[in-house]
Amino acid sequence: MKPHQPYEAWIFEEDLSQEEQQRLTEHLSQCEACRSLREKWLGTQTELQERAMAVPRAGFTQRWKTSLVVRKQREQKKQAWRVFWIFSGVASGVMAGVFTYFLTQISLAGWLELSVEMIHQVLGVTSSIGGVLSAWTRLYPFPLTLFMVLLFLLSLLGLIALWLFALSRTFQEGKERA
Repeated sequence: MKPHQPYEAWIFEEDLSQEEQQRLTEHLSQCEACRSLREKWLGTQTELQERAMAVPRAGFTQRWKTSLVVRKQREQKKQAWRVFWIFSGVASGVMAGVFTYFLTQISLAGWLELSVEMIHQVLGVTSSIGGVLSAWTRLYPFPLTLFMVLLFLLSLLGLIALWLFALSRTFQEGKERA
């Protein structure tokens, strides 16, 4: 333990017990280094109390708030671009890896076979959807079918309108903040 501890720490504390204060006083009467530190600390405290608080120039708060909004918007744009580039890089890497894997594992004939199989699957799904729609029209009368289609379209339009409203509110709030 250093010979000046805990006395050096006590010099900077304001709430000392009676015993600690007494021990500090005894140490200060014997130790020139700690006495000098105490005097410098008391001088610094006095100087700090005598100095007037610095007052900012007029309009500082408004300028700071305005610049804060600008800085936040700039940082949000930077963050959005970072996320975009990270996801783009990851997606490109995954696609390159998958492409490379398939390129090395499958022959040209295999590629053609896979392409034909994919086209067949897409046509099968389309045919299945057509079959479901055909069965629906045979099972349910035309007015009910028309009602269901209109209900679906209205729901879709409602979702689009809600999305556009949320987008316009977001842009409006952004303009108000700026």
